[in-house]
Amino acid sequence: MRNVLGIMAFVLLAGQAQSAGLAKSGFIERVMTVKNTGASSMETSKLYWEGNNLRMEQYTTAGLVVNIRKGQVLYIYSPAEKKAVKTTIPAGQGGSVQQFIEKMSSPVKGAKKVGTATVIGIKCDVFSASEKGSSAKLYISTDPRLPTLLKSQETSGALSRSVETKQLKLNYNVPDTMFSLPKGVTVKEEKFPTPPAAGKK
Repeated sequence: MRNVLGIMAFVLLAGQAQSAGLAKSGFIERVMTVKNTGASSMETSKLYWEGNNLRMEQYTTAGLVVNIRKGQVLYIYSPAEKKAVKTTIPAGQGGSVQQFIEKMSSPVKGAKKVGTATVIGIKCDVFSASEKGSSAKLYISTDPRLPTLLKSQETSGALSRSVETKQLKLNYNVPDTMFSLPKGVTVKEEKFPTPPAAGKK
């Protein structure tokens, strides 16, 4: 099981304004493929959100890991082990799920727009970036409900990585069961880590 510290980036969100048109609920499934000198691996990630509830599923060669946020309560859940770590975000810390989605949709820095394209029926702006032998082409949705990365192609020497969105649903009713643990799971509670003071490491 991952330590609860592994989800700090997932819950400690920078405060920022939210887009009025941002989807209040949805589902997105992406597949990432990595190839390097003949070897390849594939990982699938799924993200569900509604209101201030969020579920992130990561399917890797090590198995499935699920992160669930329900209000201010967080879980890291291993279905194979039937174990979960639980923590609670203190009042005044963290941010909303909508802020997380907004941050995920941040514009690409250092990339140049080179055209437009359509990915799973959604219009995208296409950006290109290169640096020190590496190059990338990024397809960013122009839909204000979720202006996020839908597809990417990156290369660096013999290493290549691609990310492709397979499914996307916006503003639909996500089942409540997606934000709860199943019965029979052993839950260990941990205190929410205290962020370091400014200027300290």
